[in-house]
Amino acid sequence: MISAAIGEQRALGKHINALTGVRAVAVLLVFLGHLQQRFFPYAGLDGSILSAAPYYGMTTFFVLSGFVIHWNYSELFAKERPAAAWWKFFVARFARLWPLHFAVSVLAIMQSRDFGRFAQHVFMVQTWVYEGSFNISYYNTWSISTEWFFYFGYAVSFPLIARWLRSGSIWLLPAIVTPAFAAYWFAGPVTGAPDLWLRYIAPYLRLFEFSTGVVAAQIVMTRRVHGKNDLSDVTLALVIALTVMFYHTALCQRTNVNYLVAPIVAVALMVSSDRRSLLSSALSATSLLWIGDRSYSIYLLEAVYLVALGYDFETHRTFTWSDFVVGMTCASFGFALVLILSHFCWRYFEMPARMVVKQALSGRLNSLRPSRTTLS
Repeated sequence: MISAAIGEQRALGKHINALTGVRAVAVLLVFLGHLQQRFFPYAGLDGSILSAAPYYGMTTFFVLSGFVIHWNYSELFAKERPAAAWWKFFVARFARLWPLHFAVSVLAIMQSRDFGRFAQHVFMVQTWVYEGSFNISYYNTWSISTEWFFYFGYAVSFPLIARWLRSGSIWLLPAIVTPAFAAYWFAGPVTGAPDLWLRYIAPYLRLFEFSTGVVAAQIVMTRRVHGKNDLSDVTLALVIALTVMFYHTALCQRTNVNYLVAPIVAVALMVSSDRRSLLSSALSATSLLWIGDRSYSIYLLEAVYLVALGYDFETHRTFTWSDFVVGMTCASFGFALVLILSHFCWRYFEMPARMVVKQALSGRLNSLRPSRTTLS
Protein backbone atom coordinates (compact mmCIF):
# COMPACT_ATOMS: atom_id res chain seq x y z
CA MET A 1 0.00 0.00 0.00
CA ILE A 2 2.76 2.43 0.81
CA SER A 3 4.37 1.86 -2.61
CA ALA A 4 1.02 2.47 -4.31
CA ALA A 5 0.63 5.68 -2.35
CA ILE A 6 4.10 6.74 -3.46
CA GLY A 7 3.23 6.10 -7.11
CA GLU A 8 0.06 8.15 -6.84
CA GLN A 9 1.96 10.93 -5.10
CA ARG A 10 4.52 11.00 -7.91
CA ALA A 11 1.78 11.12 -10.56
CA LEU A 12 0.12 14.08 -8.86
CA GLY A 13 3.40 15.92 -8.28
CA LYS A 14 5.14 16.58 -4.99
CA HIS A 15 5.01 20.34 -4.90
CA ILE A 16 2.34 21.85 -2.65
CA ASN A 17 2.46 25.63 -2.40
CA ALA A 18 0.41 25.67 0.78
CA LEU A 19 3.15 23.85 2.70
CA THR A 20 5.45 26.77 2.06
CA GLY A 21 2.69 29.02 3.39
CA VAL A 22 2.45 26.90 6.54
CA ARG A 23 6.17 27.35 7.04
CA ALA A 24 5.69 31.10 6.74
CA VAL A 25 2.96 31.04 9.39
CA ALA A 26 5.23 29.05 11.71
CA VAL A 27 8.19 31.41 11.41
CA LEU A 28 5.92 34.44 11.85
CA LEU A 29 4.49 32.95 15.05
CA VAL A 30 8.02 32.50 16.41
CA PHE A 31 9.31 35.88 15.25
CA LEU A 32 6.31 37.96 16.33
CA GLY A 33 6.16 36.14 19.65
CA HIS A 34 9.83 36.91 20.27
CA LEU A 35 9.27 40.55 19.34
CA GLN A 36 6.47 40.68 21.91
CA GLN A 37 8.71 39.16 24.58
CA ARG A 38 11.46 41.66 23.78
CA PHE A 39 9.54 44.90 23.23
CA PHE A 40 6.20 44.33 25.00
CA PRO A 41 7.02 42.30 28.14
CA TYR A 42 3.85 43.30 29.97
CA ALA A 43 2.72 41.11 32.84
CA GLY A 44 -0.84 41.25 31.50
CA LEU A 45 0.25 39.33 28.41
CA ASP A 46 1.62 36.40 30.40
CA GLY A 47 -0.22 33.25 29.41
CA SER A 48 -1.91 34.90 26.41
CA ILE A 49 -2.02 33.45 22.91
CA LEU A 50 0.48 36.09 21.81
CA SER A 51 3.00 35.15 24.47
CA ALA A 52 2.59 31.47 23.58
CA ALA A 53 2.97 32.11 19.83
CA PRO A 54 6.61 30.88 19.65
CA TYR A 55 5.61 27.56 21.23
CA TYR A 56 2.81 27.09 18.70
CA GLY A 57 5.23 28.04 15.93
CA MET A 58 7.77 25.41 16.97
CA THR A 59 5.13 22.68 17.10
CA THR A 60 4.00 23.74 13.62
CA PHE A 61 7.58 23.51 12.38
CA PHE A 62 8.10 20.02 13.76
CA VAL A 63 4.80 18.58 12.51
CA LEU A 64 5.35 20.18 9.11
CA SER A 65 8.84 18.70 9.01
CA GLY A 66 7.50 15.18 9.52
CA PHE A 67 4.89 15.71 6.79
CA VAL A 68 7.41 17.10 4.30
CA ILE A 69 10.09 14.50 5.01
CA HIS A 70 7.70 11.60 4.47
CA TRP A 71 6.06 13.27 1.49
CA ASN A 72 9.39 13.80 -0.26
CA TYR A 73 11.58 10.91 0.88
CA SER A 74 9.29 7.90 1.37
CA GLU A 75 9.80 7.00 -2.28
CA LEU A 76 13.57 7.18 -1.87
CA PHE A 77 13.57 4.76 1.09
CA ALA A 78 11.00 2.45 -0.51
CA LYS A 79 12.76 2.13 -3.87
CA GLU A 80 16.49 2.54 -3.21
CA ARG A 81 18.90 0.17 -1.51
CA PRO A 82 19.21 1.14 2.20
CA ALA A 83 22.81 2.37 1.95
CA ALA A 84 22.10 4.50 -1.11
CA ALA A 85 18.89 5.87 0.40
CA TRP A 86 20.62 6.78 3.64
CA TRP A 87 23.45 8.54 1.82
CA LYS A 88 21.20 10.59 -0.45
CA PHE A 89 18.85 11.48 2.38
CA PHE A 90 21.50 12.64 4.83
CA VAL A 91 23.51 14.51 2.23
CA ALA A 92 20.38 16.40 1.19
CA ARG A 93 19.30 17.19 4.75
CA PHE A 94 22.79 18.01 5.99
CA ALA A 95 23.25 20.41 3.09
CA ARG A 96 19.90 21.95 3.96
CA LEU A 97 20.60 22.54 7.66
CA TRP A 98 24.31 22.73 8.36
CA PRO A 99 25.77 25.74 6.45
CA LEU A 100 23.52 28.41 7.99
CA HIS A 101 23.45 26.63 11.34
CA PHE A 102 27.26 26.65 11.42
CA ALA A 103 27.50 30.30 10.35
CA VAL A 104 25.08 31.41 13.07
CA SER A 105 26.91 29.29 15.65
CA VAL A 106 30.15 31.08 14.76
CA LEU A 107 28.41 34.42 15.20
CA ALA A 108 27.09 33.30 18.56
CA ILE A 109 30.43 32.15 19.89
CA MET A 110 32.02 35.43 18.85
CA GLN A 111 29.34 37.29 20.81
CA SER A 112 29.09 35.04 23.89
CA ARG A 113 32.61 33.59 24.14
CA ASP A 114 30.90 30.33 25.11
CA PHE A 115 33.42 27.94 23.55
CA GLY A 116 32.45 24.89 25.61
CA ARG A 117 29.57 23.77 23.40
CA PHE A 118 30.91 24.76 20.02
CA ALA A 119 31.83 21.18 19.03
CA GLN A 120 28.32 20.00 19.88
CA HIS A 121 26.88 22.70 17.64
CA VAL A 122 29.22 21.80 14.80
CA PHE A 123 27.78 18.27 14.83
CA MET A 124 24.23 19.51 15.60
CA VAL A 125 23.83 17.32 18.72
CA GLN A 126 23.63 20.01 21.41
CA THR A 127 20.10 19.16 22.58
CA TRP A 128 20.53 15.40 22.72
CA VAL A 129 22.02 15.30 26.24
CA TYR A 130 21.17 17.35 29.31
CA GLU A 131 24.24 18.96 30.86
CA GLY A 132 22.89 20.89 33.82
CA SER A 133 21.36 23.74 31.81
CA PHE A 134 18.94 24.26 28.97
CA ASN A 135 21.79 23.97 26.45
CA ILE A 136 20.04 26.34 24.07
CA SER A 137 22.90 28.76 23.66
CA TYR A 138 23.77 30.00 20.18
CA TYR A 139 20.41 31.60 19.45
CA ASN A 140 17.72 29.42 17.85
CA THR A 141 20.04 26.63 16.75
CA TRP A 142 18.68 24.30 19.45
CA SER A 143 15.76 23.30 17.23
CA ILE A 144 18.11 22.42 14.37
CA SER A 145 19.76 19.85 16.64
CA THR A 146 16.35 18.45 17.54
CA GLU A 147 15.41 18.32 13.87
CA TRP A 148 18.63 16.49 13.04
CA PHE A 149 17.69 13.82 15.58
CA PHE A 150 14.32 13.39 13.84
CA TYR A 151 16.08 12.57 10.58
CA PHE A 152 18.04 9.77 12.20
CA GLY A 153 14.86 8.42 13.74
CA TYR A 154 13.04 8.47 10.41
CA ALA A 155 15.87 6.86 8.43
CA VAL A 156 16.43 4.09 10.97
CA SER A 157 12.78 3.26 11.51
CA PHE A 158 11.48 3.55 7.94
CA PRO A 159 11.02 -0.23 7.43
CA LEU A 160 8.90 -0.33 10.59
CA ILE A 161 7.10 2.87 9.56
CA ALA A 162 6.26 1.38 6.17
CA ARG A 163 4.65 -1.69 7.75
CA TRP A 164 2.79 0.28 10.41
CA LEU A 165 1.49 2.85 7.93
CA ARG A 166 0.45 0.28 5.35
CA SER A 167 -3.28 0.90 5.71
CA GLY A 168 -2.87 4.66 5.84
CA SER A 169 -6.43 5.17 7.07
CA ILE A 170 -7.60 8.06 9.19
CA TRP A 171 -7.41 5.96 12.38
CA LEU A 172 -3.63 6.44 12.32
CA LEU A 173 -3.98 10.01 13.55
CA PRO A 174 -5.60 9.18 16.92
CA ALA A 175 -3.23 6.20 17.07
CA ILE A 176 -0.24 8.57 17.25
CA VAL A 177 -2.00 11.33 19.23
CA THR A 178 -3.00 9.03 22.10
CA PRO A 179 0.51 7.80 23.06
CA ALA A 180 1.87 11.31 22.58
CA PHE A 181 -0.47 12.77 25.18
CA ALA A 182 0.23 9.78 27.43
CA ALA A 183 3.98 10.42 27.19
CA TYR A 184 3.57 14.09 28.11
CA TRP A 185 1.28 13.10 30.97
CA PHE A 186 3.86 10.76 32.47
CA ALA A 187 6.61 13.35 31.94
CA GLY A 188 4.68 15.62 34.27
CA PRO A 189 4.65 19.42 34.60
CA VAL A 190 7.69 21.63 34.24
CA THR A 191 9.22 22.21 37.66
CA GLY A 192 12.84 23.03 36.80
CA ALA A 193 15.53 23.13 34.17
CA PRO A 194 15.65 19.34 33.60
CA ASP A 195 11.90 19.25 33.00
CA LEU A 196 12.07 22.17 30.59
CA TRP A 197 14.88 20.49 28.69
CA LEU A 198 12.96 17.20 28.43
CA ARG A 199 9.61 18.74 27.61
CA TYR A 200 10.64 21.49 25.21
CA ILE A 201 14.29 21.29 24.11
CA ALA A 202 15.21 17.61 23.85
CA PRO A 203 14.14 15.66 20.75
CA TYR A 204 12.74 12.62 22.54
CA LEU A 205 9.23 13.79 23.41
CA ARG A 206 9.08 16.19 20.48
CA LEU A 207 9.59 13.22 18.18
CA PHE A 208 5.82 12.71 18.60
CA GLU A 209 5.23 16.02 16.80
CA PHE A 210 7.42 14.96 13.89
CA SER A 211 5.74 11.53 13.80
CA THR A 212 2.30 13.15 13.72
CA GLY A 213 3.36 14.92 10.54
CA VAL A 214 4.62 11.64 9.04
CA VAL A 215 1.25 10.01 9.77
CA ALA A 216 -0.63 12.95 8.23
CA ALA A 217 1.39 12.69 5.02
CA GLN A 218 0.74 8.96 4.74
CA ILE A 219 -3.00 9.45 5.27
CA VAL A 220 -3.13 11.93 2.39
CA MET A 221 -1.09 9.66 0.11
CA THR A 222 -3.21 6.59 0.85
CA ARG A 223 -6.55 8.37 0.57
CA ARG A 224 -5.55 9.54 -2.90
CA VAL A 225 -4.71 5.98 -3.92
CA HIS A 226 -8.26 4.97 -3.00
CA GLY A 227 -9.71 7.95 -4.83
CA LYS A 228 -10.89 9.66 -1.65
CA ASN A 229 -10.93 13.42 -1.27
CA ASP A 230 -8.58 15.12 1.14
CA LEU A 231 -10.03 16.42 4.39
CA SER A 232 -12.18 19.54 4.11
CA ASP A 233 -12.02 22.97 5.71
CA VAL A 234 -15.05 21.96 7.79
CA THR A 235 -13.08 19.05 9.26
CA LEU A 236 -10.34 21.44 10.38
CA ALA A 237 -12.90 23.75 11.99
CA LEU A 238 -14.34 20.80 13.93
CA VAL A 239 -10.89 19.69 15.10
CA ILE A 240 -10.11 23.24 16.29
CA ALA A 241 -13.41 23.39 18.17
CA LEU A 242 -12.76 20.04 19.86
CA THR A 243 -9.25 21.15 20.80
CA VAL A 244 -10.54 24.36 22.38
CA MET A 245 -12.92 22.26 24.47
CA PHE A 246 -10.13 19.83 25.33
CA TYR A 247 -7.87 22.68 26.43
CA HIS A 248 -9.70 23.01 29.74
CA THR A 249 -9.31 19.36 30.72
CA ALA A 250 -6.82 18.14 33.31
CA LEU A 251 -4.86 16.22 30.69
CA CYS A 252 -4.29 19.31 28.59
CA GLN A 253 -3.28 21.43 31.55
CA ARG A 254 -0.76 18.81 32.59
CA THR A 255 0.70 18.35 29.10
CA ASN A 256 0.94 22.12 28.59
CA VAL A 257 1.34 23.54 25.06
CA ASN A 258 4.03 21.17 23.80
CA TYR A 259 1.76 18.80 21.92
CA LEU A 260 -1.66 20.44 22.08
CA VAL A 261 -1.38 22.13 18.68
CA ALA A 262 0.12 19.13 16.84
CA PRO A 263 -3.16 17.40 15.90
CA ILE A 264 -4.57 20.69 14.61
CA VAL A 265 -1.46 21.26 12.49
CA ALA A 266 -1.65 17.70 11.15
CA VAL A 267 -5.25 18.14 10.03
CA ALA A 268 -4.43 21.58 8.60
CA LEU A 269 -1.65 20.01 6.51
CA MET A 270 -4.04 17.37 5.21
CA VAL A 271 -6.62 20.01 4.32
CA SER A 272 -4.08 22.32 2.70
CA SER A 273 -2.81 19.42 0.55
CA ASP A 274 -6.04 19.77 -1.43
CA ARG A 275 -5.56 22.74 -3.75
CA ARG A 276 -9.32 23.21 -3.87
CA SER A 277 -9.63 23.99 -0.17
CA LEU A 278 -10.00 27.52 1.15
CA LEU A 279 -7.09 26.94 3.51
CA SER A 280 -4.82 25.96 0.63
CA SER A 281 -5.73 29.10 -1.28
CA ALA A 282 -5.07 31.30 1.74
CA LEU A 283 -1.72 29.68 2.48
CA SER A 284 -0.66 30.01 -1.16
CA ALA A 285 -0.70 33.82 -1.03
CA THR A 286 2.36 35.34 -2.69
CA SER A 287 3.52 37.09 0.47
CA LEU A 288 3.40 33.85 2.47
CA LEU A 289 5.29 31.97 -0.23
CA TRP A 290 7.99 34.66 -0.20
CA ILE A 291 8.37 34.41 3.58
CA GLY A 292 8.15 30.63 3.55
CA ASP A 293 11.00 30.29 1.07
CA ARG A 294 13.20 32.41 3.33
CA SER A 295 11.89 31.01 6.61
CA TYR A 296 15.11 29.25 7.66
CA SER A 297 17.13 32.46 7.29
CA ILE A 298 14.40 34.45 9.02
CA TYR A 299 14.23 31.97 11.89
CA LEU A 300 17.94 32.10 12.67
CA LEU A 301 18.56 35.77 11.89
CA GLU A 302 15.68 37.04 14.02
CA ALA A 303 17.36 35.48 17.04
CA VAL A 304 20.69 37.08 16.09
CA TYR A 305 18.94 40.46 15.92
CA LEU A 306 17.19 40.07 19.27
CA VAL A 307 20.29 38.81 21.07
CA ALA A 308 22.28 41.71 19.67
CA LEU A 309 19.73 44.04 21.31
CA GLY A 310 20.03 42.28 24.66
CA TYR A 311 17.06 39.93 24.41
CA ASP A 312 15.49 39.27 27.84
CA PHE A 313 11.90 38.03 27.95
CA GLU A 314 11.92 37.58 31.73
CA THR A 315 11.61 41.33 32.37
CA HIS A 316 8.04 42.59 32.89
CA ARG A 317 6.90 46.16 33.11
CA THR A 318 3.68 48.10 33.55
CA PHE A 319 1.99 49.24 30.37
CA THR A 320 2.55 52.85 29.33
CA TRP A 321 1.76 54.46 26.00
CA SER A 322 5.26 55.88 25.64
CA ASP A 323 6.83 52.44 26.06
CA PHE A 324 4.28 50.99 23.67
CA VAL A 325 5.09 53.51 20.93
CA VAL A 326 8.83 52.92 21.34
CA GLY A 327 8.24 49.18 21.29
CA MET A 328 6.14 49.35 18.13
CA THR A 329 8.78 51.43 16.41
CA CYS A 330 11.61 49.08 17.37
CA ALA A 331 9.59 45.96 16.57
CA SER A 332 8.53 47.27 13.16
CA PHE A 333 12.08 48.30 12.31
CA GLY A 334 13.44 44.93 13.48
CA PHE A 335 10.81 42.99 11.53
CA ALA A 336 11.60 44.84 8.30
CA LEU A 337 15.36 44.63 8.86
CA VAL A 338 15.29 40.88 9.46
CA LEU A 339 13.18 40.27 6.36
CA ILE A 340 15.61 42.25 4.21
CA LEU A 341 18.71 40.60 5.67
CA SER A 342 17.08 37.18 5.39
CA HIS A 343 16.39 37.70 1.70
CA PHE A 344 20.05 38.41 0.98
CA CYS A 345 21.16 35.59 3.27
CA TRP A 346 18.83 33.15 1.52
CA ARG A 347 19.83 34.24 -1.96
CA TYR A 348 23.57 34.75 -1.57
CA PHE A 349 24.52 32.35 1.23
CA GLU A 350 21.90 29.75 2.17
CA MET A 351 21.01 28.49 -1.31
CA PRO A 352 24.55 28.63 -2.81
CA ALA A 353 26.07 27.01 0.30
CA ARG A 354 23.52 24.23 0.15
CA MET A 355 24.47 23.37 -3.40
CA VAL A 356 28.20 23.57 -2.65
CA VAL A 357 27.86 21.15 0.26
CA LYS A 358 25.79 18.76 -1.84
CA GLN A 359 28.29 18.77 -4.66
CA ALA A 360 31.18 18.34 -2.23
CA LEU A 361 29.63 15.29 -0.58
CA SER A 362 28.18 13.61 -3.61
CA GLY A 363 27.77 14.21 -7.31
CA ARG A 364 24.94 11.70 -7.56
CA LEU A 365 22.12 13.74 -6.03
CA ASN A 366 20.55 15.27 -9.10
CA SER A 367 17.26 13.55 -8.29
CA LEU A 368 17.03 15.52 -5.04
CA ARG A 369 17.11 19.06 -6.37
CA PRO A 370 15.63 21.51 -3.86
CA SER A 371 12.02 22.60 -4.17
CA ARG A 372 9.77 24.51 -1.84
CA THR A 373 8.39 21.34 -0.27
CA THR A 374 11.89 20.07 0.60
CA LEU A 375 12.73 23.23 2.60
CA SER A 376 11.53 21.89 5.92
